[in-house]
Amino acid sequence: MYNIKYNEKGGRMMTNLMIKNILIEKRIYALYHANTVLTSCTFLEYGALLSRELVEKYGLRQTEQYSDHQDKILGVYGDLFFDSVDIANRIKAPNLYGPVVFEYSIDFIDGLQSDDIRITRDNPVHWWTGMNANKKYFYTEEELRREYRLGEFKQHFTVKNQSKGLGFKYLRRIILDDPGEKYQDIFNRAKERIEQFLYMNATNVRLEIRDVKRIQDEYATKSQDKIEKLFGV
Repeated sequence: MYNIKYNEKGGRMMTNLMIKNILIEKRIYALYHANTVLTSCTFLEYGALLSRELVEKYGLRQTEQYSDHQDKILGVYGDLFFDSVDIANRIKAPNLYGPVVFEYSIDFIDGLQSDDIRITRDNPVHWWTGMNANKKYFYTEEELRREYRLGEFKQHFTVKNQSKGLGFKYLRRIILDDPGEKYQDIFNRAKERIEQFLYMNATNVRLEIRDVKRIQDEYATKSQDKIEKLFGV
């Protein structure tokens, strides 16, 4: 799993262990995946996080994203994306990817094959066809240690080649935003649905409700259609 490989510039490419050790150096002990309630329920029903490509392949339900077409062209439609922080908690505003957050211990990295985890330099929405791989990702231990910043939203951890999804062994908790009084009905349905899947699959993971007024105030400005897209089941 930890064989040394070299990038196109001749530098030593990172192993999974190197990546994990740098995270620990930077005091990053968890990674976060955010999504809509609909897609999250698909994960819970299946028993694993799935890439958008796998959900499509299996004929399961998921919320469309505006970047789907470009992601397919750029070869990241089959990747799982994580952030180094819980974005909604950090900015005290809704996460654009959805109100459900899966918090994973970084120990899940130990179970990945070599080259299955990469760290982007920028969000793939800013990539272009033919872009050099070294401009897309960090490839050496030195540059990751020097240039990676905790909470830099464009620097995503991507998990590739997960033919069966990423199971819940290292899942610490699930966080669900409470959008506030204006949208309590749809929130209650979403919460009930998630709890049903947790119970049905005997998942020993706690569901935490995020009840933050600044975030709720932002949800209150969104249209019914937008809330349905985020919280609908």
